[in-house]
Amino acid sequence: MASFLSMDHGIIMCYKKEKKVVIGNEIVTRPGKRIEFDGPEYHTDNPEEIKYIRSRSSFGHRIFEKGAVDDAIITGSNTPVKVYACSRKRCNFEAPSKADLKTHREDVHPRKTRR
Repeated sequence: MASFLSMDHGIIMCYKKEKKVVIGNEIVTRPGKRIEFDGPEYHTDNPEEIKYIRSRSSFGHRIFEKGAVDDAIITGSNTPVKVYACSRKRCNFEAPSKADLKTHREDVHPRKTRR
């Protein structure tokens, strides 16, 4: 079973849209499939849902998998690891120090000069 936590409560994700199908002479509506978070949490055994949630752009930023391996397990310490994230849109860079973040910004996101 996979468990997910969200920073936003009560998220509803539609991963299969509602379809209208003609059967004989009748139009039948087949319901879509939705993922509804109960507050900040969602639990599922369905591999399709797990794959869908993990493929979202918000996974790792606004939605996290509960019980996933984190830095404390890898390093063997209980002290939290401080990470500095780049604030530019669509940039997922994380640096271990402010100096590394500054170097990243200068290299990847240089300021435009005025003429």
